[in-house]
Amino acid sequence: MRASSPGRAVGTHGRSSSKTDHPWFPHHHGPPIPAAPDGRPSLPRRLGSDRPMNRRTLLKWASALLAFASALLVAVPGWSFLVAALRRRSGKESVVQRVLRLEDLPPGKPVAVPIVGRKEDAWTVYDQQTIGRVWLVRRTGTDVPPEKARVDAYSAICPHLACLVGLDEQKQRFHCPCHEAAFDWSGRRVPASQLGHANPSPRDLDPLKCRVVRDSEESAWWVEVTYQRFRAGTERRILESV
Repeated sequence: MRASSPGRAVGTHGRSSSKTDHPWFPHHHGPPIPAAPDGRPSLPRRLGSDRPMNRRTLLKWASALLAFASALLVAVPGWSFLVAALRRRSGKESVVQRVLRLEDLPPGKPVAVPIVGRKEDAWTVYDQQTIGRVWLVRRTGTDVPPEKARVDAYSAICPHLACLVGLDEQKQRFHCPCHEAAFDWSGRRVPASQLGHANPSPRDLDPLKCRVVRDSEESAWWVEVTYQRFRAGTERRILESV
């Protein structure tokens, strides 16, 4: 049996009982890591702390980083969707649209036309939907040249509680069936003396910008309306998004 060297005890498996743990690998047994030539601590000692990071700590940090990344992947699309939805809900102040050929609008007789555009329901947007209605009244006859024709436009939304205003041809007035508001064909409120009861509408019908334009391709004359929506129930016109 070979004798062991002086000052060194040999264990059962031939390992030295005088062992030095590696600062990065605590289960590694080897000689001490020498210091740098300039006397500074060795590189592993400079890069890490005196207490090395074990596997459990590393797994905790990795799990936390993974959880944060997962939450970020969920939050970013959700936030983008919310911001986009809020931007959509801010809407537009007006919609300019050609609604009817001038030749299809008889003089002196109101005609209702729809305004078509994007309609929003909560977070859903529908294209090519009716977003409003307008009453058109042609004030000039067919003997007047199209470029000099005069057409008035009124919102078909009642200023009282935002019901749709219909037409009472017998009395030649606009009529709201919800609460019996009435307006003449110039959009003015019918007074109580003629109506037989108080007119519930706080203001006249809301007038809209309207002009007659010529289509450059088909050379037809069209009625173009700038559609706007106003708040109901107020004496003053307060613009809302379309």
